[in-house]
Amino acid sequence: MTSCAIYCSRAHGPSMGNLNCINDNWLYNSYDNGDRYPKIGIPAHFIVENYEVFQVTKN
Repeated sequence: MTSCAIYCSRAHGPSMGNLNCINDNWLYNSYDNGDRYPKIGIPAHFIVENYEVFQVTKN
């Protein structure tokens, strides 16, 4: 699914690289195989109060 920036489903959504929301619990996966985003010091677990998703279109 390399052509998509955000993944979403009924039970598991949204996911953006290492950042996942599963059943309203947000998790930053600190483990990966190097094909996602670089590590920038984001904690493994944290609370998200609100988020916005924007659609970017090409003219």
